[in-house]
Amino acid sequence: MTEAGLAIARKVVLCAGLLMSALLFLYPHWRMSFVFPRAFEYGLGRGFITAPPIPEPGQLVRLAGMESNPPYFQSPFELVDVVNVRYRVHRVRQLTEVALALLFTFGLMRALKKPAGD
Repeated sequence: MTEAGLAIARKVVLCAGLLMSALLFLYPHWRMSFVFPRAFEYGLGRGFITAPPIPEPGQLVRLAGMESNPPYFQSPFELVDVVNVRYRVHRVRQLTEVALALLFTFGLMRALKKPAGD
């Protein structure tokens, strides 16, 4: 590969790696926890850092395994007043993903460096 080709490849790798790291930081993995007879904790997936993906009350009933005949609740909205739900970012996962993306990016940058003998 020529020197100009290596320079272009380094720029592309750097831009893509930094963009991926920024997106991983801005769209972290969210966790939800609630206590209703016992403690439950679930991963909700990715959402923007200021807006967690909030499940519907019907999903809470399914997550807690409370679907039955006859149902525990006439309406899933009855569950909203009873259950205290907490949403939080899984920080360890967020920082690990960003660190690995940056490590991979700068590792590729080093691998695409011009050989010393040329």
